[in-house]
Amino acid sequence: MKNNKKILYICFIIYNIALIIFIFGGCNSPFDDLDNLNTSVNIGRINNVILYKDLMKSNYPETCITGEFNDWRSVSKYRSKAGYHLGYDFAAPEGTKVPAGWEGTVTDIIYWGYREFAVEVTGTTETGAKQITQYGHLKPVKIYIGDKVKVGQTIGKIAVDHVDIKMKINGEYYDWGQ
Repeated sequence: MKNNKKILYICFIIYNIALIIFIFGGCNSPFDDLDNLNTSVNIGRINNVILYKDLMKSNYPETCITGEFNDWRSVSKYRSKAGYHLGYDFAAPEGTKVPAGWEGTVTDIIYWGYREFAVEVTGTTETGAKQITQYGHLKPVKIYIGDKVKVGQTIGKIAVDHVDIKMKINGEYYDWGQ
């Protein structure tokens, strides 16, 4: 029994060390080296992951991408069943200000559980399509449904360790990093 506890403890330590290295020292993503990425669909002033990451870096220089569109996710405190992630995650410490990446109107503030909220901003693309952007895992700030937001305006603060940004164009999830 004592050996099982020791093995479990060692595994716990190794897991946590790996997690710390991943979050704070090894945030490698295919997007990290694509500073001049262009997109074929222009959906607004900030039209890809690199530009949004640069916007986040103005609040936390070590921001990195830790989750991408269509990454497989297992069951966790954030999801009751396994499935594909339909957004992008940007790592930063609790309390880091989260800027809006696109102009629009706050159309919903959603309680995600355990001190976390999502802010939903609705706008239109340059082609006139309806665009809904959801910024999740936030602590609320003084922002209300009906408020107009501009690019770069703080819409929340990170509640734990990252912000999850999902986008829908005309009601369909959209990979805004393509």
